[in-house]
Amino acid sequence: MFTTFKTVKQSVHILMQRVPDSVDVDLLQTKLRHVEHVQCVHDVHVWSVGSTGNICTAHIVVAGCSNCSRVLDEATRVANDMGISHTTFQLEARAEDVDVSALQGHVTVVEGSATIVRSQPVTI
Repeated sequence: MFTTFKTVKQSVHILMQRVPDSVDVDLLQTKLRHVEHVQCVHDVHVWSVGSTGNICTAHIVVAGCSNCSRVLDEATRVANDMGISHTTFQLEARAEDVDVSALQGHVTVVEGSATIVRSQPVTI
């Protein structure tokens, strides 16, 4: 009976896409923020897919687009070290790093402490 309950409980956690007990999301977010050139981390989501591993998605605001490859590599390493086997990171440029003359349609704008991100039409 106990084995059945444990299996049902694990199945419900997986189906509800609950954060795995083995991952501390606050610690993950802190470690990602400490990656060089990272200004902000938001919309962090972690869940488990069966017994195959943990998955993470997050938005990372980066200072300077020339640093994106290094930031992505280091962020992936940080997540892997915390038991996350698959990551999808969306890298975003700081508002002051965006060349609006090259944009068409929308730009991501970071307000205040870089924790609020929204899209708005670009006015040139």
